[in-house]
Amino acid sequence: MEEATRMLAGRIGPCPNCGNGRLTPVFDGEETNFVCEHCGCCWHVGLGWIDRVNPATCPGCPRRRVCSASSVPYGEAAATR
Repeated sequence: MEEATRMLAGRIGPCPNCGNGRLTPVFDGEETNFVCEHCGCCWHVGLGWIDRVNPATCPGCPRRRVCSASSVPYGEAAATR
């Protein structure tokens, strides 16, 4: 993973769901996303926004099991901090 991608993970701040802050960059074969090592939610950053990633859209991601087993299933409201 590029150093610039690692720096971006630090700049987007903590996980929008749990506030943990341990976001790890992952590459699904097309895009770079950021998975929270605490709650399992995965996020995509683009055009000034951060959006939750549906695990079903990332079949090539090596961390897909983490997102699929998230404590907050995709489509449900994220926890408030």
